[in-house]
Amino acid sequence: MNQFSIRQVVLLLSLLLSPVVNFCLFAQSVVPTDDKVYRIAWHNNRGLFITESDEGSLIVSERNNASKQFWTLIPVEGKADVYYVRNTATKHYIASCNLAPSGASRIRTTTTPTPYYIAHNPQAKAAGAWYFSSTDCDNYNQPANSPRGLNKDGASSNVITWHAGNNNVGSYWWLEATDDRYELRPFNTGKQALYALVNAADKMLKQQTDGTLTWSEGTKVDADAWYFERTPEGRYRIVHAADGKALNNGAIYTVSEAPNGAYHFDAPDGQLTLDGHNAFRFRALRSALARRLQIYDLPCVAADATRLLSLQLTGEKKDCNRLSLPIPPAKRKATPSSRAAAPDSIAERTPRCK
Repeated sequence: MNQFSIRQVVLLLSLLLSPVVNFCLFAQSVVPTDDKVYRIAWHNNRGLFITESDEGSLIVSERNNASKQFWTLIPVEGKADVYYVRNTATKHYIASCNLAPSGASRIRTTTTPTPYYIAHNPQAKAAGAWYFSSTDCDNYNQPANSPRGLNKDGASSNVITWHAGNNNVGSYWWLEATDDRYELRPFNTGKQALYALVNAADKMLKQQTDGTLTWSEGTKVDADAWYFERTPEGRYRIVHAADGKALNNGAIYTVSEAPNGAYHFDAPDGQLTLDGHNAFRFRALRSALARRLQIYDLPCVAADATRLLSLQLTGEKKDCNRLSLPIPPAKRKATPSSRAAAPDSIAERTPRCK
């Protein structure tokens, strides 16, 4: 009679039971439910996710909470494995993929719910991943017959129609359960990202010396600069760059979309409204130094053909700044194809103040 140690028995049982346990855990984690939010990652690169672009087309983009890449899968009653795929930010649905397969068959979103068959293909080379085929496609629930489905275009970031057969791994996707972390952020944050706040009449928000706010005509040169401070909760303070004071005594806002490419600032007590205007656009500004010296784009070329490649602030005075400018050691006549020289030496110049 063979003798088995306890250790051998435990090892044998674990080997026999592990496929069952792993299958159960896998099955529990992958069944789509309508109470969850998902990112939809491309099979070939799990760092690229289906995203609704600002134009309403589908692309893949890297993980970013400011991108519209969070989706809910809403089961269609009475139909197994059929769902409406809805974006949490726009409330739009992925439109039909029943298009002629090609790089030109870009998938869009729509306000009309479109049913999609979402399932595994046990015979596919993309084991464990899902394919998405709208139910108006032929053979949508027969993957062996290569139905049309969502595919990542090989030459771009676009999501297009292509066949989702056994060998087309580019037409398969992973479901990543997550929270709805979408954060509308139509601007960069921090003191270095300066903006003019513009209303629907194309006037800019200005703060007077006494702290009052007015809307006035202006240009990028003389506009009041504002920046946005982000809180850990994903909300924002609007800060006047000149004095560092936050608007409305440090009020904290979320951002929502308004018509015509504008945005609202929302707070628990209502939307930010200034002199009847509650829709804002953001016009990016150069730094105060660049605007004062009228240095807007680098590199730039002076009248004597010296090319300014970089600009560094080295000291601050009351009325003017001392700047470090890279000056080529030997000048040569500038031509359209040869206007830059390596800055082998540094010379300091003090620009004329205006």
